[in-house]
Amino acid sequence: MSKMCIEDRLKGVFVKIIGLKENEWHHNTSLKDDLGIDSTEMVDIVVGIEKEFGLNIYSDDSDDFVTVRDIIEYIKQKLNNEKA
Repeated sequence: MSKMCIEDRLKGVFVKIIGLKENEWHHNTSLKDDLGIDSTEMVDIVVGIEKEFGLNIYSDDSDDFVTVRDIIEYIKQKLNNEKA
């Protein structure tokens, strides 16, 4: 799966859960500081990502999500590991 496809699908999760606007989305966007995502919303986002990508994300892993880029890279890695 291409990085752009991952990014588009991930953006869709954020739009559904927090009403993300197009200009709020950048790779270096901080989930907490820039988007104001709290722990409850983060759980909802993780569940949304799991459903969208068919992944199982452990809370220890999601604790490391600080920026949008962190999530994109995590998804890429998980999808690549599943192919191997």
